[in-house]
Amino acid sequence: MFGENPHISHFINILLYVLVGFLIFYLFQKWLNNYNIVFPALITFLFLAHPLHTEVVDSLKNRDVLLSFLGGLLTLHYVIKYLELNKISNLIPASAAFTLAFFSKPDVLPFLAIIPIAGYYFSDAPLKKSALAMVFIFASLGLVFLAVNSKLYILGRSSEQILFHENPLFFEKSWLVKIGVSFNSLFYYLRMLIFPTSLLFYYGYNTIAVESIFSPVPLITLLAYAAMGVYAVRNLKKKNIVAFGIAWYLIHISMFSNLVIPVVGIVAERFAFSASLGFCIVLAYYLLKLSKSNFENPAAKFSFNSTFLMAAGIFILFFSVKTISRGSDWKNPMTLFQHDISDLNNSAKAQETIGTELMKEAGKIKGTPQSKQLIDQSIAHYKRAVEIFPGFTIANNNLGTFYSNLYNDCNTALPYFRKAIASDSLSGEAIVNIGLCYTKLNKTDSAIYMLEKGTKLKTGKFLVAYSTLLALHFEKGDIENSKRVLNEAIRDFPTSEVPNMEMGNQYLAKRDTLEASKYYEAALKIKPDPQLSQFLMNYFLRKGDQVNAGKFRVN
Repeated sequence: MFGENPHISHFINILLYVLVGFLIFYLFQKWLNNYNIVFPALITFLFLAHPLHTEVVDSLKNRDVLLSFLGGLLTLHYVIKYLELNKISNLIPASAAFTLAFFSKPDVLPFLAIIPIAGYYFSDAPLKKSALAMVFIFASLGLVFLAVNSKLYILGRSSEQILFHENPLFFEKSWLVKIGVSFNSLFYYLRMLIFPTSLLFYYGYNTIAVESIFSPVPLITLLAYAAMGVYAVRNLKKKNIVAFGIAWYLIHISMFSNLVIPVVGIVAERFAFSASLGFCIVLAYYLLKLSKSNFENPAAKFSFNSTFLMAAGIFILFFSVKTISRGSDWKNPMTLFQHDISDLNNSAKAQETIGTELMKEAGKIKGTPQSKQLIDQSIAHYKRAVEIFPGFTIANNNLGTFYSNLYNDCNTALPYFRKAIASDSLSGEAIVNIGLCYTKLNKTDSAIYMLEKGTKLKTGKFLVAYSTLLALHFEKGDIENSKRVLNEAIRDFPTSEVPNMEMGNQYLAKRDTLEASKYYEAALKIKPDPQLSQFLMNYFLRKGDQVNAGKFRVN
């Protein structure tokens, strides 16, 4: 409707976030009717101001997180209405909200565990009624799956697509290490919520330490989470709101703890979005409680004492200032990457990401002194990426590409390409790049072998590989293989004139203008070229062929 307009898209994200805030206040002021309205209001303000949410709101791709969370809240709303009013019709919008939320993102799944707890807390209905609601929601979701014949990939990607630098737990065999990384992740989430001073665009290997559960940080975190879990279980029956907040946090964050299913990046701020509401419930309660505010009696007049105003003000002001400053970091990819990279010295993926972005920026101002500076910075970040993780295929391949293409230094480039293949034997791009290097080094047979191998892998489409391979076969006098490669190139690149142009150039170099003209004509049918048309017109004029010359006359 609006085209690729980022301003409209950001505005939509902000509207959705406002809607989330409105829904949190609307629902909790109903559910927490034994408390003063200040309590749900403070929960809402703390949630809306929290800097942890900048990744979800500022990054357009994370709109799915907002939609999934909205659907979860609406599901909870209609289920509790069903429990209160005993009207099964409320389960229809509950199921619809949950299904739409799930198809936005599976982050909504923890709400299935929250439903019976919330039903127990905020209604007087028996647990079996909550169970009926869950069965209804499950059945509806199952029917939708059958209807669309979808495949369920929890968290969006299958394990075969995850790479080591994204999450080494997919390749880790030791359960002691898996549990250790899980609790290191959970430590980071607590730190982000309590001290959101250092927020980063990516974490991954080796920002999150890969270590045993018996290491100090994961062990202490395990004890802290165990204490929270014990407190929640022991106090849930009493309908203790702090226990509910802790349960909300633990249930939601468990999905991203890496314990059952490893997640891309190991840790991400967006993974704590839903869980943060539980943190805000607990924080709001203790800000009110410790300031001795009279908030646990809805009938009593609330007194805004100075202790409460100061405590709540400090948190909301700190959160707001950090949120605003963090928002400026998200202006564009480069501002974000450059701001965060000093804290991501050990993240292989982050180093590769900024290296790639610098390479793109250098390409926009090619040939300038600034371009050379950006290239040098890009190389430094790629080198750091492979220093952290020597088997980083993409970073090794890109380093090799810098040296072979920009500096024409294939002797330096080849070891990087070989490292890329050593970590991924099916890396067609690295294999093709080795072939191109061998071409520059006049190692024709080796070049042909690698280029043939690279083009057959089909892990990428390499037009330059076909063109080079075609030329190499032609130079060896192997016209049959040249034509085979030409046909393969036309098959894979039907809209490109390059293969026919290259074949024409090879014949022209052999002074076979007749054959060259055939391929040039084929190239012109794909893409008009005034110079090529002029060449063909002059060729046919020299032959005295006025009819064919007229076909290529340039007006």
